[in-house]
Amino acid sequence: MNSFNIHKPKWSRRQFLSRTGSAGFGVTGLASTLTNLNLIQNASAASTGMNMGDYKALVCFFLAGGCDTNNVLIPIGNHSGRSNYEADRRFVAVSEAEIANAGTALNAPSSIDQQYALHPSCQAMSQMFNAGELAMIANCGTLAVPIPENVSLNQYNATVKPIQLFSHSDQVNEWFSSIPQNPFVSGWAGRVADLFRSSAYADPAPGGQGINKDSVASMLVTAAGGTDLLVSPGGAIPQYAVSRSGAISFAGYGTNYSAALTDGAYQSNSSGRRLKAFESIINYQHEHILEQGYSEVLKSARENEELIGAATNVADSADDGPFPTDNYLETVFLDTYNGLLGTNFTARTQLPGDVQEMLITCKLIAGRECLGNTRQVFFMNKGGFDTHADINDVLPGLLADVDAIVACYNEAMKALAQYDSEFDYNMVTLFQASDFNRTWTPNTSGTDHAWGTHTFVCGGAVADANAGGSQIYGKFPELAVQGANDVPGNNNRGRWIPQISTDQYYARLAKWFGVSSGDMEAIFPNLANGFTSPFAPEANLDFIGLT
Repeated sequence: MNSFNIHKPKWSRRQFLSRTGSAGFGVTGLASTLTNLNLIQNASAASTGMNMGDYKALVCFFLAGGCDTNNVLIPIGNHSGRSNYEADRRFVAVSEAEIANAGTALNAPSSIDQQYALHPSCQAMSQMFNAGELAMIANCGTLAVPIPENVSLNQYNATVKPIQLFSHSDQVNEWFSSIPQNPFVSGWAGRVADLFRSSAYADPAPGGQGINKDSVASMLVTAAGGTDLLVSPGGAIPQYAVSRSGAISFAGYGTNYSAALTDGAYQSNSSGRRLKAFESIINYQHEHILEQGYSEVLKSARENEELIGAATNVADSADDGPFPTDNYLETVFLDTYNGLLGTNFTARTQLPGDVQEMLITCKLIAGRECLGNTRQVFFMNKGGFDTHADINDVLPGLLADVDAIVACYNEAMKALAQYDSEFDYNMVTLFQASDFNRTWTPNTSGTDHAWGTHTFVCGGAVADANAGGSQIYGKFPELAVQGANDVPGNNNRGRWIPQISTDQYYARLAKWFGVSSGDMEAIFPNLANGFTSPFAPEANLDFIGLT
């Protein structure tokens, strides 16, 4: 952990409420909204030195549409599958000359006897891999039970498989639920959040906070709209959606309520009068349970809005946060993105929307004390990967964007570790997911829906982050139509049966996050269906350090 001395805000209650530029309520607006002043006290306490030494966050980076990862993790050189790659992928194959020019070959340790590269568009990610900051997990996907290699057609047909295999919407839900044989009920991250409410997860040490024991906002945050990943059982733990610029304000009162409030006081105009009346209505105690429930939802939204505003203010303000200049993370993102893609953007709003989603995620991590969660899960999304046609024209640009977003995230977390004495680079792990892979062999213009895919994780907790050089985990498939890993039957064109289940993949992340071994099957029930333990050496899933 770094030992830099930084300015830690010592806010009074009034200062806490008045310094929330993103929310813009001011003292009067929020005070008239909150009926429970304990929330203000908790929020103020959270921003003035809450013990966050055990803080951890997971960031899900979802590639919507089914990314063709057969062209993300590529065999090269002496790899036994290189000749099949060139012959079978034909016009969508990436040449070794392109890879050499981009310098994206992976310096895998001696334990790997095959050579690999990342797509030429993934130059920053290949450097992160070679520095031990990023790891690849091969042939992962939705599975209810293990399906062995070289399975016969009869055995395959008799096996319980995911619902509507190869369907976008179903596979997205199943990646998020990790119970692919059943209709969707909850997301695995939502189940973890629900579990962390249990007294079993309270810290027994004197003064211990426990896991999210004193949180004042939801630990489940999405920068890309509602997501099934963050759905908790029965909706007990709400997911909070933020915009690309921060908290989502109620519409109709100007940007950050500028048309209705001035320094926390209602303006004497129609907007000010409407806002005052609206606040009076939502604070009214209703006799009807549904009316009261509706008001509570609105009040909760206003409360969370204020807290998000406080968190982003910490990230943006040199006076109140860890960074040496205002809007420091925005500068990190702009410099990193421009440096990789050759753009000349000078403002956050010029960055693509999905880059801004990652930026607001990093800002909330920087302002984590305001939210009072020792555990957080964030979700962001990048679309466009349903590349049936024109894959050669579309995929390189998409992967260049992914590469830049991951690099921006990585540089932001390193900057936070440099300037925030209470943050370590290994406290946050980004993990990637997508609907599915795409077929090994192309059709006349592109590739189609498939199954087992390659994923990546990155951050300081990657197992080899301090040793230099990373690893390819799981089991790379045999690259052959009707080979050991292909779905049996005719005309499948290379759809890999996963040899690593989403349960196994996520269980490693959940263990690092703080889920106990005894609760693992409550979150991932299919682990009991005969899968190799993700914590056993033979699973080859040591991609994240566990303590």
